[in-house]
Amino acid sequence: MFVETDDSIGGKFTFTKNSYLWVTQCEDIDNRTPPILGQNNREILTSLGGLTTSELEFFGK
Repeated sequence: MFVETDDSIGGKFTFTKNSYLWVTQCEDIDNRTPPILGQNNREILTSLGGLTTSELEFFGK
């Protein structure tokens, strides 16, 4: 099966889903495109980096 998705930078593209090469034990994929570079920095720096929102404001994020 072919799935078409839209990327904010690259435009529309098509990829295969559930082809004969698909691993059946894996959960179904999400058809969202990945974030643009830097788009989720705040989320990553607070959840994984342990920074607070006031620290991010101090650094100009």
